[in-house]
Amino acid sequence: MQVTRFRPAGIRPLELWSLPFEGGALWQAIGAAKLDARRTAGEHDVSIAAEFAQVLRKAMTVIEAHAGHADRVVFAGGITGLAGFAQEVGKAAVLPGAGFGPGAAAEDEEVVVDVGQTAIKVTRRTPTSSLVTALARDITRLPIITDESKLTRTEARELGDQAIAFAANALARGFETRAPSIVLGLPVTLDDDLSPGGCTYAGWRGRKDLVSAIATRASEIAGTTPARLRVMNDAELAALAARKAGLCGPGRTLVVTLGFGPGGAMVEQA
Repeated sequence: MQVTRFRPAGIRPLELWSLPFEGGALWQAIGAAKLDARRTAGEHDVSIAAEFAQVLRKAMTVIEAHAGHADRVVFAGGITGLAGFAQEVGKAAVLPGAGFGPGAAAEDEEVVVDVGQTAIKVTRRTPTSSLVTALARDITRLPIITDESKLTRTEARELGDQAIAFAANALARGFETRAPSIVLGLPVTLDDDLSPGGCTYAGWRGRKDLVSAIATRASEIAGTTPARLRVMNDAELAALAARKAGLCGPGRTLVVTLGFGPGGAMVEQA
């Protein structure tokens, strides 16, 4: 199996979720945790969408200061599916659907495994349709950790191994299709040697064997391996899908993903 760090031409990933905003971090102001809290309190999705759109309007000043000038903005991710969200964000485009797999596949029959911080989406695209399977993260087994300093090294390693098993089970579903090529999107920054940055899966930051551990276990589960595994950041995945959907015109397009927290990528094209 050929494993490569895939960097789509003209797409630059941006780390946004931890940017400081109104005394906290962006993920605290708009993201899955706040969405769940609002729903638990009985608030309707339409009013949540209006609130999140208002927060976004303020947050875009911080995001654009970090990302640089953009000619247009595209929003993507699960939160964009809230009723009324598309209308609330006005002129900004919205990439349909919570998963990016259907648009990110390079060719028909390529499988995309999008590892999010709240769920994993496995998408198989065919010439006539896209089949999506979602696997929810069990936060009782894989708690969302935003500050690993509170964990011991052993605790972080154990949680990291459990998260690897979760990702591997999803990737194995892709392997089982016997597609020749698989795309694996991870919710972390990735160096050229596939060394990951931080995310809410404890124990993943800096773990150089992360991708090989996920892929090896997936192969063991599936009993087969594809010819090619291309690995990329999940925001790059969203930006690739947005570009293929025709939402990125000439110049610079800022793609902002809204899931656990804001992520992003800048798309540049002539």
